Amino acid sequence: KVERFFAGGDTTVRGYEEDRLFAQMVQTPMNPVGGLYVYRLSPLGGKIRFISNTELQFPLWKSSPLLGMPIWGALFFDSGYIINTYSQFESSTFHSGYGGALRLVTPVGVISLEYAFPLNRVWNTDPSGRFHFNFGFIF
Repeated sequence: KVERFFAGGDTTVRGYEEDRLFAQMVQTPMNPVGGLYVYRLSPLGGKIRFISNTELQFPLWKSSPLLGMPIWGALFFDSGYIINTYSQFESSTFHSGYGGALRLVTPVGVISLEYAFPLNRVWNTDPSGRFHFNFGFIF
């Protein structure tokens, strides 16, 4: 069994679409019309994955109007890469994103609304950034 690692999205490298850090563009002809093609981005994954998430968290409200639960703010910088062999490693394989977050700390987990900007161009990734939503415990 082969294990493939993926990255990009809400819990890995924010600012990118889910699993889009290592993908390929697949070109398929449209039949019966000649000369026209359909393009589809297919996540490939890889054998080696590195992810780094750095965050600066700070309290905004210790007792917010939302049932007295605290609200935190965060600034973050994420970086990562997916490769298949160590010989493929180059500085251009790193993809990074940065942004900010608002987090409501509840008794059952953290609800987080984040906005991240990608630093590198990847197919099907909006360079103006994207929203991410998470629920659970932060690391």
